[in-house]
Amino acid sequence: MANSNSDTQPYETAKGVLQIALVDTESDEVIWIRTAEDEFKGKNKKAEEKINVVIANVFKEFPIDRSQS
Repeated sequence: MANSNSDTQPYETAKGVLQIALVDTESDEVIWIRTAEDEFKGKNKKAEEKINVVIANVFKEFPIDRSQS
């Protein structure tokens, strides 16, 4: 007869969807929108760090003329 042991570490995985929309306040029209999806594992602090990275990556695509800032 054979014996088997396993040691698993449970963790929660959550799928997150972040949508950012910029709206022209004068016309009330959406002028730019992006959506990012990712899975988040682990503790809240690590999830918060990953969310900040996702936000930074989304805004890398923001169509802004940086020479005017």
